[in-house]
Amino acid sequence: MSFSEWREYKLEDVTINYNSKRVPLSSKERELRQGKYPYYGAQGVIDFIDKFIFEGQYLLVAEDGANLETRNEDIARLTKNQEQFWVNNHAHILRSNENSDIRYIKYFLNKSDLSGYITGSAQPKLNKANLNSIRMVLPPLEEQKAIAHILSTLDDKIEVNNQINRTLENMAQTIFKQWFVDFEFPNEDGEPYKSSGGEMVESELGMIPKGWEVVQIDSLCRHIKPGTNYQPKRIDLGIPFLNVRNINKGHIDVTDVKYISKEDFENVHKSWVPEENDVLISRIGTLGLVAVIRKRDLPIAVHYNFINFKTKDVSFQFFYFTLKSDFFQSQYHGIKKASVQEYVTLDEVKKLKLVFPTNREIFKNFEKKFIDMYELINNKQEETESLIKIRDSLLPKLMSGEIRVPLNEEGDVS
Repeated sequence: MSFSEWREYKLEDVTINYNSKRVPLSSKERELRQGKYPYYGAQGVIDFIDKFIFEGQYLLVAEDGANLETRNEDIARLTKNQEQFWVNNHAHILRSNENSDIRYIKYFLNKSDLSGYITGSAQPKLNKANLNSIRMVLPPLEEQKAIAHILSTLDDKIEVNNQINRTLENMAQTIFKQWFVDFEFPNEDGEPYKSSGGEMVESELGMIPKGWEVVQIDSLCRHIKPGTNYQPKRIDLGIPFLNVRNINKGHIDVTDVKYISKEDFENVHKSWVPEENDVLISRIGTLGLVAVIRKRDLPIAVHYNFINFKTKDVSFQFFYFTLKSDFFQSQYHGIKKASVQEYVTLDEVKKLKLVFPTNREIFKNFEKKFIDMYELINNKQEETESLIKIRDSLLPKLMSGEIRVPLNEEGDVS
C-alpha cells in the first residue's frame, strides 16, 4: 500500500453540517419539558426533555467552553446509532459524506491540536467557519473504516469495563447502606436483621443493633494526615505530585500530573510516606473524592488538599467503600467550611462516626464481600488502563500511516 490515495481535505469537504437545525432551550423551558430524550450541550448530556430533533448517529463537536483549550475531555463525541436527542447551540452537529467515516473524523478531531482554529481567551470558541476550515489528510474510505473499527473496538471494550465497574460500585454502596445504615444485614437465619425483629438498642446515632457500637473514624486508622502544603518546583519528569484533578473513578490518573524532583519528594514527605493501599480523600475545593494508592502509583507525593489514611483493624477495601458511602459523604460535607474554597478540617474529620459490630468475626464475614468487590473493580480498571495505553499508542500511528491496515480486494481487513 502507498500513500498515493491519501488526500488533503477541509472538514467541510467530508462532512455535512446540521447546525441550522439546533434549538437552544433555557433552563426554565427545560424544567417544563422534562422527559426521556437527552439534551446535549458542548460537553455531553446536560438534561433530559420530552421531545427530540435528531435521530441516529451524529458527531457532536464542542463549539465553546474551556475544554477546547484544556482538552481534559474529548471535544467530539458520537451519539448512538438509534439515539433520539436534542442539541443546543453549544455543539456543532455533523455527519459524514461519501468521502469519510464519521468515527474516523471523531478520532481525528480528538487527537489533533486545534489551537490555531480556536478564538477567544475568556471564552474559547470554535466557530463554524473555523471548524469547516480544519485541514486533514485522509486515507481512502475503506481504510478509514478499518482504522475506525480497530479504535472503536478498543473503545467498546473500555466502555464495557467502565459499565461493569459502575454496576459493581453501585452494588457495593447498596450493600453498605443495607448493612451499616439500615441494619438489614443477614441474621443467623439469613434474614434481614432489623425487619425480622432483631434487637435494637439506643445510641448517640439513634437505634442500632445490639452488639454494635458507635466508633470514630480515627479508631479505624493508624495514620490520618494531610498531604504537604509545601510547593516544590515542578519539573518535566520525576515523581508525580498528586492533585485533585488526578483522581478518576477511585484510582489515580497521572495523565495530566505535575512532577517534582526526588530531593523535593524526600523533603515534603519527611515525616510520612504514601504507601500501597493508603486511602485518600479530597478536603479542599472539590470535596469527597476518594482513591486508593496502588503499588504501580508509587512513589507519589500527596498535596495538602488530600487527607491520607492508613487503616488498622479494617481492610483498605472496606474503608474505601466506607468513605464513598452516602452515609459518610453526607457527614463529610456537613462539616465543610467556606472560604475562597470549601474545605474540611482534619480534627473534625477524625471525629466523624460510624456504626460497627463489636464482634470482629461477624465484621470479617461482612468485610469479605467488600474486599471481593473491590478486587473485581480493580482488575477491570487495570485492564481498562492497558486498553487505553494500546489505543493511545495505536491512534497516531494508524492515522499518520506509520502503521497501515492491510485490506483485501473487497476492502475488508485481511
